[in-house]
Amino acid sequence: MKISNSLIVKSLTVTWSSLKTILLIVLVSIILAASLAAYDQYQSYQERRFGAELIKNINVKSSCDEIASTGQQFNFEFSTNNKSNTEVTLQRIGIDVNIIGMEGKKFTKLIGTKPSSRDGKENLAQFKEYVFPVPVKIKPDDTKTISLIMRASGKKEAQASSHTIVVYRGTVAFYFNYDMTIRSDCQIQVRYP
Repeated sequence: MKISNSLIVKSLTVTWSSLKTILLIVLVSIILAASLAAYDQYQSYQERRFGAELIKNINVKSSCDEIASTGQQFNFEFSTNNKSNTEVTLQRIGIDVNIIGMEGKKFTKLIGTKPSSRDGKENLAQFKEYVFPVPVKIKPDDTKTISLIMRASGKKEAQASSHTIVVYRGTVAFYFNYDMTIRSDCQIQVRYP
């Protein structure tokens, strides 16, 4: 029994016409997804580029070189000045574990911040993050002061030797919108009786 060529051609034509619609939908979906992904990448690039230009006009001045005894409260003050024409938003801060403590040792404790913040969900290996529930807006040509209110831990918590002065050095990171980060070096000298 021989199948005629016209029957094969008809079956292929019917199959192609039914698959053509599906293939067209798949092709349009792929093109649309690729376009959205490329646009998202472009937007991220533009935001990072804008942030790189903007950060040149943001200054953070600090007075974070303190001497404290065990249990004593102290403040790290940061003055943030926006010299740009664009409002920036401080979203969170990160305090270096070399200042707070690590591996079961507690050198200092953050009591609070002004403006107030709360523990961040993400704690990176190097920083303990604190998020501002209401981001701190710094308008053009404006200055805001951010205070970290801290307390030096006791020698037992810090696992320090008696009759010593220990210097803890670390960084405080400020995370702004537009993917900007500014870091400030700080240190605290703690006297252990």
